[in-house]
Amino acid sequence: MLYRKIIRDKLFWETTFGSIPLKLPLGLPFYLGKKLIGIVGIANRIGRYNQGLIDFLQPLLRTCAQLIEAFRKERQRTTLELNRFKYSLDQTLDMIFIFDAETLGFEYLNEGAIKSMGYSREAKRA
Repeated sequence: MLYRKIIRDKLFWETTFGSIPLKLPLGLPFYLGKKLIGIVGIANRIGRYNQGLIDFLQPLLRTCAQLIEAFRKERQRTTLELNRFKYSLDQTLDMIFIFDAETLGFEYLNEGAIKSMGYSREAKRA
């Protein structure tokens, strides 16, 4: 499986953790149902890992899976709402400008502003 390759890949650990010496890395996948949500990496345990420790960590892994999945669903819901809002703004013929308070650069121009003022999409981003 992919997580086993990642955990055994010395370059992954060296790149991810820099000069911290990692001994006995263990990768623990966590699932929501049958869906792989992520992998937790632990290392540097004194002694060996055993099934008892892995079993002990299962409630934590389930909680991590639930939190990450809830975060992903909320981000997806928020993105959908923002896209609906942007679509609504773009459908009005009124000019709508949103500026950055510090730079006074455009954060957003709706289609009405672009058409009425003659801006291009590229000018809007500048």
